Amino acid sequence: YYNVLKEIRRVKPKTIIDLGCGDGYFTNILRKEFPNTLGIDYSKIALDLGTSKEHSLRTILANAIDLPIGTNTVDVVCAIEMLEHNAPEHAQGVIQEAYRVLNENGYFILTVPTVNIPLNPKHYTHYDSEKLRACLSDFSEVSIKGSCKININLLNQVSRLFLNRLWHVQTTWEYVYNELHQRLFSICNPEEAVSLMAVCKK
Repeated sequence: YYNVLKEIRRVKPKTIIDLGCGDGYFTNILRKEFPNTLGIDYSKIALDLGTSKEHSLRTILANAIDLPIGTNTVDVVCAIEMLEHNAPEHAQGVIQEAYRVLNENGYFILTVPTVNIPLNPKHYTHYDSEKLRACLSDFSEVSIKGSCKININLLNQVSRLFLNRLWHVQTTWEYVYNELHQRLFSICNPEEAVSLMAVCKK
């Protein structure tokens, strides 16, 4: 999230779509800086969960390969760890649909897990930089970076304990958790990464 947010800040968009937003966690982060942010997901359960926590969250229930969004109308489309949940033929459809809705010189920013980690039962495929770049050939510019994770599983376990049970320290722990994430996630060589981030200009 933090590496993607840095890229979005660099672009300074007026309109953002958070594709495959789930419960809107990242959508909510984005809208604090970019009010015209829209979350899209095909799971009504996930979207209802998000809007129950943040009533002002703007979301749409839709399929990522058939977006109810006009052509050339969006500055940034981001897809965080969602492409791998689609069969290869659908994944390409997601990319083509993101391309369609983007303004001229708009940006598609996505992250995917790499082949360096085991395939999750919920994932169709993991990517290396060559395979990901081939999927993004329609874009005029594509930059792919690796992201390393250090002992993040332990961090997540500890965070659940604090966030779910010790409610009185939630605000403090969220701050610490965010600071730790920024230090634990670092840009690295794509061949050594557990996650890839692609920044694609239309």
